[in-house]
Amino acid sequence: MIAFDALSTFVVAVVQREAAGDRAGTTGHRLMHINELPEPTYRNVRELVGLLVGRNGASRFDDGLRLMLAGIEAKSAQRDAAPPREQ
Repeated sequence: MIAFDALSTFVVAVVQREAAGDRAGTTGHRLMHINELPEPTYRNVRELVGLLVGRNGASRFDDGLRLMLAGIEAKSAQRDAAPPREQ
């Protein structure tokens, strides 16, 4: 049940992010605003601007989904390999 909750939460978060991105305007518009952030306070954000703005949403979803599924698979294999717990 935890795996289902994690996957469904991931999907909802991606949809919310896409909806927020649509309201935020074009990539160029968002890039302009990020570059206007003060350097000392937002240095990391400015350095990661390409990752924050430039990636394709479908590619980001696919990468995240693969990561989630790999984690679920690893946890399942770990659980299967563990000795049975006493009740």
